[in-house]
Amino acid sequence: MGRQERTPLVGLEGQTHAYDASDGTPRSLVQWEQEILDAAVYRPLAQSTAVVDAYEHLRQAIVLCLLPAGSKLPTEPVLAERLGVGVVTMRMALAMLREENFIVTTRGRSGGSWVAEDVAIVEATARTTAFSIDELRDTIDLLIALETQSVGLAALRATAAERAVITQLGAFPRSHLSARDWQMYANVFQLRIAHSTHNPVLASAIRSARARVQALRTAGAGRIVFCVHFSEYHRGVAECIARGDAVGARGLCFRFMTECWDCNLTVIECRNTRDAHLVDELGGGLAARRYVAEGAAVAPPRRIGLRLVEADAAGGSADTRS
Repeated sequence: MGRQERTPLVGLEGQTHAYDASDGTPRSLVQWEQEILDAAVYRPLAQSTAVVDAYEHLRQAIVLCLLPAGSKLPTEPVLAERLGVGVVTMRMALAMLREENFIVTTRGRSGGSWVAEDVAIVEATARTTAFSIDELRDTIDLLIALETQSVGLAALRATAAERAVITQLGAFPRSHLSARDWQMYANVFQLRIAHSTHNPVLASAIRSARARVQALRTAGAGRIVFCVHFSEYHRGVAECIARGDAVGARGLCFRFMTECWDCNLTVIECRNTRDAHLVDELGGGLAARRYVAEGAAVAPPRRIGLRLVEADAAGGSADTRS
């Protein structure tokens, strides 16, 4: 079959659409169409292999605290079978994780591979993640869009058993949890909702977006930043899903996630620009200004603007008061 030239959409020839936001140059609709095509199709592809996929899958689980610090991993053959890869592939992926200090391995009869301790995980995450506030902001936008759709679909599609589990998770007492355990709980809650949509593509996208946000946030701030209204949100969205209220679930998720992540972004921007003025606007006071100016050498403020709580990634309680 001979090569055919692609023709623009009918009726677009010569029309002026708007102005380019960057330089103010007029663009025809044909030019806009070509630019979109270039951005969506003709762009560099990520070089991925089974080894990289297995490595990234386990790395995401560690970053999200789904594999808790200090927990023992299954043997290489068992991991390979569960992930659907060869044993050699699994061995190479574990070697990559070990080299980056996400896991440790011992030899001998009682040997095996264990997830590293909290401090090592935070350090490894920060060291292997190139921080970009723009990428963090873009990925948060993606995560909010995905999870807003997810809670709505779960309200419509979740089985009675799944609704019961989500309700129990939403009401789970967590004031006694450490920061890392609380983070694991929050991720399990959102991923349980995602799986209740019965859309594996959506669930996978949420898992990847959550892991990327956590990695970027760790690289940018070095600490976990919590919104104090998480408990209220978890109870509320679980109740919406239980009664099949998709509109209410989406509205609650969007409002809460937008406010919470805006707070996170502001704190991280303060940390990276050393902008004490922004912290003052949040109501952080002297302790917050010292925290921004001196970094980890000073204990972080317990409250900023009555909405944020920060805790060392290696420990401390997660304040979840609503």
